[in-house]
Amino acid sequence: MSYIEEARKDKVKVDLDRIVLVMTNFQWDTKLLPSFDIVFLGRSEDLPKDNQWGDWKLEAMKRETDFLRRDLFLNHLMYNDPNDNGIYGDKGDYKFAAKGSQNGWKGPYFDSPDVRQDPWGSAYMISFFTTYDGRLMCKAVSAGPNKKLEVRPFVWVDEEEILRDSDDYVKYFQKF
Repeated sequence: MSYIEEARKDKVKVDLDRIVLVMTNFQWDTKLLPSFDIVFLGRSEDLPKDNQWGDWKLEAMKRETDFLRRDLFLNHLMYNDPNDNGIYGDKGDYKFAAKGSQNGWKGPYFDSPDVRQDPWGSAYMISFFTTYDGRLMCKAVSAGPNKKLEVRPFVWVDEEEILRDSDDYVKYFQKF
């Protein structure tokens, strides 16, 4: 069983690296990231449990009218359909890059929908925030084996501290 758990830990690290690469490419092509402060890469049924502070606000997120737009994986990265109407590239979606253009959607950014959930079955979470020194940062998070988010969404935390205090996995990347 320890081999299986080690394989899960390795997979989550690879998945988080892929998510950061994909989000960076998407941001580079479109010159933007979603306008929400928190998005997720799975189904609402797979959302992890909120942390003790409740600052991921997962229950409130489920009730909002733009809930489907938070599914960054399907609507923003796999398909050019952020308005979730089933018509790719229409009004309200990202402009496709014209020949020679530097700005536009050039996806799909994932080659298959296999990075929706972490190895323990929870949706990957991504938060966007500004650090105390003014940098715009993003945080990709796996809730880990206990399926409970123990890190806060809008705070930069040193990786060793995260691994010491929780079983969450976190990867940071900068918004530009």
